Amino acid sequence: MAPHADVDWPVCGQDGCIGIRLEEDHECLAHAGDEARDAALKHVAQTGRIDARGVTISDALLGKILGTVQHDADGHRTFSAVEFSRATFEGDVEFSRATFEGEAEFDEATFQGDAWFGGAVFQGDGGFGGARFQRGVGFGRVIFHSFARFGGAIFQSDARFGGAIFQGVAWFSGATFERAQQFGPLLAKAGLNLDAVQFAQPVRIEASTIGMSCCRARFPDGVQFRLRWASVVLDDADIPAPSLFMGIPRLADEELALAEQQMARDWEHEHAGPVPEQPRLLSLQRANVAGLGLANVDLADCRFSGAHNLDKLRLEADVTFKFSPARVGWEQRQVIAEECTWRASHTKPGRWADPWWPEDLEKPTALAPGAIAGLYRALRKSREDAKDEPGAADFYYGEMEMRRHARGQGDSGSRGRAERGVLTVYWLVSGYGLRAWRALAALVVLAVVITGALVGLGLAASASPQHLAGTITSSPDKRTRIDATLNTAQPELPPAGQRWTVQRTQTALEVTLDSIAFRATDQPLTTAGIWTTDAARILGPSLLVLALLAIRSRVKR
Repeated sequence: MAPHADVDWPVCGQDGCIGIRLEEDHECLAHAGDEARDAALKHVAQTGRIDARGVTISDALLGKILGTVQHDADGHRTFSAVEFSRATFEGDVEFSRATFEGEAEFDEATFQGDAWFGGAVFQGDGGFGGARFQRGVGFGRVIFHSFARFGGAIFQSDARFGGAIFQGVAWFSGATFERAQQFGPLLAKAGLNLDAVQFAQPVRIEASTIGMSCCRARFPDGVQFRLRWASVVLDDADIPAPSLFMGIPRLADEELALAEQQMARDWEHEHAGPVPEQPRLLSLQRANVAGLGLANVDLADCRFSGAHNLDKLRLEADVTFKFSPARVGWEQRQVIAEECTWRASHTKPGRWADPWWPEDLEKPTALAPGAIAGLYRALRKSREDAKDEPGAADFYYGEMEMRRHARGQGDSGSRGRAERGVLTVYWLVSGYGLRAWRALAALVVLAVVITGALVGLGLAASASPQHLAGTITSSPDKRTRIDATLNTAQPELPPAGQRWTVQRTQTALEVTLDSIAFRATDQPLTTAGIWTTDAARILGPSLLVLALLAIRSRVKR
């Protein structure tokens, strides 16, 4: 295939060169004669426009190009528009503090030397998609007023973006960073896209942005996200090594911190209300989070479906979840977005709100209760490993709730009606051993029922009469012998009209409390009364234990 078959411009007449042909010549800027080259450079000086697509640019040629470019009042180079797509820069490139008034196209360009763009201003789109930077590259203090495109770029050495400001979207999808260990701090007003990026070294990413996407990103040696304001999606990301995702109170760069204040006001105006500084993690679906720790981050709307090694996710300081609606404060618990989604479609409208999700992203599929129970189980383990008993208790409650609601063959958490029945009773009497007031209320109800049963069926009328029956045998030469049998009469209830009295109720209550406390009673009982007190001896202490365990789970750290 001809070497120029995949380009859309007239190519140089030199064999193997894909540089764009000059209008006055059949060759490119690198291969043209002096007269044709000088004419092209004169045109650059007059218009500020450069078209060197596919051209191999030596140090000498780049010097001539830059020497003809106009300068602004501050002495900085000014370009109307540049097109260097698929160009090859053989030496160092110096565009520091330059102004690109129109589009600046460097897509698929190769920079064999250092490339410096520090302090440059891109007023139009800046395109570096698919570019290859073989040595150091610097975009420190650069300002992109429009779309910044670095998708598929390869940074083989250090890449510096400290102090960069992106007024449009910063697009790095598919980029590869082979040696970079620092990305930012930077501002990205319209969002930061790091989908499918690869960082071969441990990296620290510091950014202030309204949204960030890291879907399918790879961080084999770990990453530290230091973020402000951002709503973040980490679907399918691979984070196997120790890493940290955290919100920070302020950017490390003071100049950026000042510029951020104006950007924050613009965000609040666009969203018609305050925007929280705390970053919000929206999704970890199908991500490998074996090494990830979270701190100072909002997880109220985060989806965990399909996440790998979720039980190893570290939930550290100031991690917030959504709270369930409750009529009283002590019934509230931390819930995950998947449960909110399920309940919003299965309960009375208005009680549970569907979690927020960006309109420009495909909404996640609702999960069945059994699958949600599995997510709670993994998150509970992570809380337990962090010695956070109250947090683990909330996730245990959520797990049990989802198991109770699981049903049908398509639900992995469903194990039949018998289990759901047991869980329902467990929920009613003690809130799965986590609601002390329910256990105490159940104990009061039990005491009332037992007392009523004793009054109506268990307390005998009085002490049972004893009858002695026997024979006396005596003779003049022998001692008197008595053969006797002591017969106890069966305890009997008093007449129906005499059972429900204050005295019998008081006696029944005392017997009930004695039974719950494992104390014997001298009060005569019918057979039904004996069985009733036996039930009280079993159920009463069980409810007391559940109440104590519930209190312990809330106060233990």
